[in-house]
Amino acid sequence: MFGFDAGGFIGFLILYFLPIAVAGIRGHKSYGSVIVVNIFLGWTVIGWVVALAMAFSGNVDTQKNETENANADRDEAKKENWWGF
Repeated sequence: MFGFDAGGFIGFLILYFLPIAVAGIRGHKSYGSVIVVNIFLGWTVIGWVVALAMAFSGNVDTQKNETENANADRDEAKKENWWGF
């Protein structure tokens, strides 16, 4: 009736650590704080929502995002101009 379901457990872990992943991908300045809130308070659901809100907040390193965008644009331009012009 209440057997171990590996797929459900993996889905739970992905959902539980979602705020950490979002903060890391976005380059959040308080990445460590998001990790701490999520790990220690995420089990309360309210703590998880707070961690997710922190991860989506505007406190990101814009220089990192601009550098990544510039690198992507440069790489795309190289692909388009493969003949060297």
